[in-house]
Amino acid sequence: MTTAWNPFLHLKHAWSKLTTIWGKIALILFYSYIWLTILSCIVALIFPGSRGMECVIGTVTDPWSRVLYVEMLRVFNLFLLGFLLYADVGGLQIKNVAFVALFTVVCVGIMLGSLRNLQNADEIKYKAMDDCFTPYVRASWAAVAWIIVSLVMTVMEEKLGEQGTEEERQPLSV
Repeated sequence: MTTAWNPFLHLKHAWSKLTTIWGKIALILFYSYIWLTILSCIVALIFPGSRGMECVIGTVTDPWSRVLYVEMLRVFNLFLLGFLLYADVGGLQIKNVAFVALFTVVCVGIMLGSLRNLQNADEIKYKAMDDCFTPYVRASWAAVAWIIVSLVMTVMEEKLGEQGTEEERQPLSV
């Protein structure tokens, strides 16, 4: 007999294993980061011009390059989707959260480096598209802060261990 995977039961079980408020905060932060990013990837796979990418796609004038760019966006989002689904299976443990944090920091670092290269290559065109890049940079820094706070809370949960109260160990719902 097979049963469907129920994310709420999964979260309820994970919640009941946590012993401190830090772990509960980490659980909320980690899984909200994972699932909001997964949903964002699904939207980007279906509508590659979403999430402000139409701003960048619109600057590509060559039809061949435009198709290539859109398909590269889809491949990146498909890769990211697979990675995050795998991270979701790994659950809330330091090693897993640290790897997601490392992946996020590296991706943001590469994006910021690429933007710096674009600025150095053609500063006039870069300044003209600054409105296009600013939301990505802000969202990227927010993502880094989000996952780093989740990592810190996960470490605190493991280090403080069994010091939580019985009330803190109660499930999300009865």
